[in-house]
Amino acid sequence: MSKISALRDVATMLALVVGSVSAVVAVLALRLNSRVQKAQFVTNLTNDFFGDSDLQKFYYKVDYARFFFDLAQFKGSEDERHLQALLYRYNMVGRLVRLGAIAVTDVEFLVFELVQVFKNSEVRRYLAWLNDEYEEYGGYGKNKRRRPFDDACWLLERLDAGLTI
Repeated sequence: MSKISALRDVATMLALVVGSVSAVVAVLALRLNSRVQKAQFVTNLTNDFFGDSDLQKFYYKVDYARFFFDLAQFKGSEDERHLQALLYRYNMVGRLVRLGAIAVTDVEFLVFELVQVFKNSEVRRYLAWLNDEYEEYGGYGKNKRRRPFDDACWLLERLDAGLTI
């Protein structure tokens, strides 16, 4: 074996080692970046749920059973706006978990509040009314949803909260 051939073999091996190390470093950097992005997402989610004082006040109204669903007074009210905002946020979280973008463990800090809202009898009355509205007016064909706030309800079922919505 000539010196040139031996040097070529060493250079090839060295290139393979450097390439492999580079690939490992790149994978580790991607994993770290993914964790940082997930942490930032969870931080933003926390701020979204708990940084809005009006939404927090409404949550406590529901949690302490001071929210009452009276359709005549509910339509166009602040309660409607706040309940919709809360439910859509929970639905968005459920959708992200359902799509696999985040894990249930990433949103465990929301479980207590989520369960408190969805087990509230007045919220359940609202969801039942809304379900009837969806059945009558909500989408057609493949766009027809199974029930309002389906992804939040799905998430509750995954959490085994023992609730039926």
